[in-house]
Amino acid sequence: MRKAFIVIILNFIVFVSFSQNNALSFEKVIKEANSQKAFDFVRNMFGLPAIQDPFLHFKEEGISKLTSFCSYLFRRVEATSLIKFHQTREFWTNYSNQFTAGKWNYKNLYKNDSLAWQAVNYSIILIYAHEMGHYMSFRFQAAPNTIYSCEEVLANECLAAFANAFNGYKKFDEHKRLFIRLAKETAEMIPDSNKTDFYVPMDKWCSPDPMSPFLQYFEKDNDKFIRLYGYSQYKIMDELLTNYKGGKWNDFLSNKFYNFYNQKTLKTDFSPLKYRVVSSESVKGIYGYNLTHEMDSAGTLSFYNYFYDNNVRYAINNSGKVYRASIETEPVGSVKDSQGDEIYSINNYLLNNQLHQRDTITMNSSFLYLDSNKNVRPRLISAWGSNDIFYYLMHRTTTPDSSLINFSREGQTDTLHFHRVRKDGNDIYYSNFVIPDSVAKDTSSVTGQVLLAGSNLGMPFLVSNRLTKNEQQEIKLYLTDTSSNEIGPMIWAGINKNKGYLFMQCPSVFIDAKSKKMIMAYFNSFTEKIYLIVISEAGSKSYTLFQWSANKAFGPQMQVLALHMITPNKMYVLANYKKPGNKETAAVKKMLIQW
Repeated sequence: MRKAFIVIILNFIVFVSFSQNNALSFEKVIKEANSQKAFDFVRNMFGLPAIQDPFLHFKEEGISKLTSFCSYLFRRVEATSLIKFHQTREFWTNYSNQFTAGKWNYKNLYKNDSLAWQAVNYSIILIYAHEMGHYMSFRFQAAPNTIYSCEEVLANECLAAFANAFNGYKKFDEHKRLFIRLAKETAEMIPDSNKTDFYVPMDKWCSPDPMSPFLQYFEKDNDKFIRLYGYSQYKIMDELLTNYKGGKWNDFLSNKFYNFYNQKTLKTDFSPLKYRVVSSESVKGIYGYNLTHEMDSAGTLSFYNYFYDNNVRYAINNSGKVYRASIETEPVGSVKDSQGDEIYSINNYLLNNQLHQRDTITMNSSFLYLDSNKNVRPRLISAWGSNDIFYYLMHRTTTPDSSLINFSREGQTDTLHFHRVRKDGNDIYYSNFVIPDSVAKDTSSVTGQVLLAGSNLGMPFLVSNRLTKNEQQEIKLYLTDTSSNEIGPMIWAGINKNKGYLFMQCPSVFIDAKSKKMIMAYFNSFTEKIYLIVISEAGSKSYTLFQWSANKAFGPQMQVLALHMITPNKMYVLANYKKPGNKETAAVKKMLIQW
């Protein structure tokens, strides 16, 4: 009994200390009026410090711009700057003019200018929490194309949970009370012509999406936009803060974001393996590719797939040379209707690979893949090779009506093709085969992939990665027998018995004949981590690669474009790389890492 009592006391002490530290830090950033430090405090509260997500960065907009923004593409939050004491009257006057056409007077709400000053910074920091809610949704819950009004409700749930994380501290209880009054008074004094219908429950907002029409006025009619937007936002904030149901802060974060994410991504499943960067150099002319989340039927992140927005892939060979493989579309004609409007185009499709060196990009080979095509849509899945030989894995969608506009998919066929392009002087030799349905079926849904993995043997392997009916990850490796133009035998298969799945990008295989081991590396774009599977006769074991930072935390993370293993413990990595903070911008680098 005594032991249990001691544990309870210790837990209570830790909780009180943690809460007090956060409250003191919150009070400090309010008074310091340093916007970057305030944003860092907020992101740390959300469990995403800069060392864990260096790509997320902050841009302050000054004190007169009262709209904030979260860019998913650039992973940037833009928001109003905190103010110094002498700027209090200037800020509130501008605030009143923008939202209420000058009707609202801050002196009627705050008993003195000192409180009015701190209230400004408290309110702006809550807006930082709102924008972090958008970002958390992007990283852990929903896709960027989620319905706008739904996302605004979620972001304000985060604002409300953040404000309530400091309940019980007299100063912050008063700040929250005054913020609720500010929301009520601002909404009430916004000109009637800018007031819209507001109704609860707000979880019914997704289908009608009442806030999306406001966006047509963004940066075109600022007064109209900020008042329409502000009215709805303040009504939502008032409702969620007055009738808060989110629970304790850590429980809110777990329930809203982390529990589902951890469950679906095997986040804590693998042993950590520390690496160091042996060498690093910038690579010009590579900008990466955008990735779009795949959604499940409930509208939340499936964690099973991404859609690529282009037909470009990158590869590294044994000597560290970087190649860009792509499908080039070359229009050669069109079919038009009786009115002269184009129904569909006729295209040539070329398979290209280019060699990237420090300051130059040169065409290595270009091959006419499809000639005057009308009814096939090719998509590049993955590629790997070197100067003389390049391998491509292609997905082909064929439609029967030649229009390529076949949303019903009726009569449409999907096939997976392996291509080998060999260059000998000015001559190019080409061969290909179709991946059999028994393997290609793993690409038939968002829960399966088939990819090429480069290797130290000079030939690629075929990797199948799929989610089983029991929600377990199953990986298979096949040889690619280019001499007989058919897929080779399966050489390994493994299932992770824990539930969860890691979407795979840029796999690379190293065969270690001496130790009779096979090592496969791959990148997952949801967790933004590199994983290793070490396979031997005794079984297999998985690892998560990480680099110690200065403060002994995990990171920094990378957005990987290509991997290639050259020894059992060394690998080339081509990645969009950024150190934490705003001093360094993201850049594509080729690194040699060792563990």
